[in-house]
This record gives sequence, C-alpha cells and structure tokens, in this order.
Amino acid sequence: RAFEGVNGDVLTFENITTLSNAPFQGISVTELRFPNATTGGSRGLRYAYADRFYIPNVKTAQGEFFQGSTRVTHICMPSLTAITNVTSFFAGCTALTAFILPGATMATIAGALALPTTSTYVYVPANLLETYKNATNWATIADSILAIEDSAEILQWLTDNGYEYE
Repeated sequence: RAFEGVNGDVLTFENITTLSNAPFQGISVTELRFPNATTGGSRGLRYAYADRFYIPNVKTAQGEFFQGSTRVTHICMPSLTAITNVTSFFAGCTALTAFILPGATMATIAGALALPTTSTYVYVPANLLETYKNATNWATIADSILAIEDSAEILQWLTDNGYEYE
C-alpha cells in the first residue's frame, strides 16, 4: 500500500519493473502507466483505482492481477503473451469495457477467462481475430472478442499512448 491516498491525473512509473503484491492498492488516478514493467506477478494492480492502465512490456501476468480495480475502463497490454493463472484476474472490475491486446502474437491463457461484465470486450489485431476466437479458453468469450481496427476509439487510445499500431 505504498501509494495509498495518492491522487492525480496520469502517473508514469519509469523505474518499476515488477508489478506484484498490490503496491498500488488505494491509489486514485486517471491513468497509470508502467513503460518498463516486464513482470506481472499475482495481484499486480489489485485494488488500484485508475480509469486506464497502460502496461506495454509485461509478457506474462498471473491471477488476481486486476482484482478489485473497480474504476478501470481500459487495460492495454501490447506485449502480453500469457496469463498463467486466470483466478479472479478481472474480479470486481465492473467498469471495464476494453481489454486491449495489440501484440503480433496471440496471448495464451491457462483457463477460461471470465470477463467482469457483458459490456467488456477484448480487442485484438484483425489478423488474429479468428485465432483468438477459436483458441483454447479464449473460445468461451468468442462473442466478446473484436478487431482493434473496427474501433476508432481503441485506435485513438493506442495512438494517444504512443503505441504505433499498424
């Protein structure tokens, strides 16, 4: 709880390389960015109150990673290649509308991913859309998987975060 009570607009944490054990529990900001984080351990952003998370370099994430982040609407993880434990991954993320995976490689998941609401969508590159929809465990939410290219809002959000989407 090192950041509990911290408020603000957009906070970027350049020196953090590992997200685990809820260090941002209680923080309240518009957006959290972790440009150099490469490890997503269990409870990485648990109970972090931000509208958006931008985590460009984490390749794997574990259970309860976003649990209880009730304000988050957008999560972008361009380098994600695996969710190794889906237990409570999005539990309590009741405002989440977009989980954005713009990477060139499909992210694997260790079990069926439970999205928090029926209005939560997973956005992936159009060339991987059918791969995701038919992949083990992703297939359970196939109707909620959409192409990034079909959403002007998501494309703009990626651009605003400095992600050059092709």
